[in-house]
Amino acid sequence: MTVEALPHRRNASLRPADMIGSLLHKANQKHDAKWAAGQVTPRQARVLMAVAEDEGCSQTDLVDRTGVDRSTLADIVRRLNKRKMVKRRRTEKDARMYSVTLTDEGRKLTQEMAKKSHAIGEEFLSPLSANAQSALINALQVVVDAP
Repeated sequence: MTVEALPHRRNASLRPADMIGSLLHKANQKHDAKWAAGQVTPRQARVLMAVAEDEGCSQTDLVDRTGVDRSTLADIVRRLNKRKMVKRRRTEKDARMYSVTLTDEGRKLTQEMAKKSHAIGEEFLSPLSANAQSALINALQVVVDAP
């Protein structure tokens, strides 16, 4: 089925390229709302899970891994550090950079979030068939990976 054939399209005069930013933004808001009742924000969850994947990574690495801008990421790490979810310390190679690791409490929360993330993802994508889910994820990955 093409985009033009979708019955729920609200503004048939707009082409997909005109709608993409708005639709992605709305989809992201809907996805993030499912995290609202949790102990951390969706961005904090992304940062914690990225740290769990690479303990001791730098904040610069986290910017690259999460897509969160540098100043927001620094604020997130500060907040998580204050809540004793992560530890940060200056790296030996460059005293201007911080290395980030999980605390025991952060590790426990991250394990719980991994399960929650999976459940939220399944619920979020549930209106789509398995093939459509796979196609959406693959298409978004292609767009993200393109130069």
